[in-house]
Amino acid sequence: MATISSKKLPQALDAFFRDRVEPLGAELRRRGPLFPLRADSSAETYWNVRRKARMDRDDFERLGPGGPATLASDLTRLWREAGVPELAVLAPALGELAAAAEQVEKEQEGDVSPFVYAMY
Repeated sequence: MATISSKKLPQALDAFFRDRVEPLGAELRRRGPLFPLRADSSAETYWNVRRKARMDRDDFERLGPGGPATLASDLTRLWREAGVPELAVLAPALGELAAAAEQVEKEQEGDVSPFVYAMY
């Protein structure tokens, strides 16, 4: 995806969802449910033995992406490690969209972002 101007961001978001997310979702649904829809009657138990019995500081700290600059690489790594490489191919385009959204925010200089619903 080429650099997205702030004026073209809404159209780019629509196109991304329509052209990339919806077809991928349809393909994943054709493979079967993404999550169990009901209990597995053949399962003897759903009990899992925990590998770790005590929590420590690291369990409470979840590092997120460093921002739009690293979003694509962070998502790619996350989704590949999670075993969902199909999602990883979306990461570069999501990084571009995030960078464009950040630019829109900078251009607004104090105005409420169009991505936030203001309630009064």
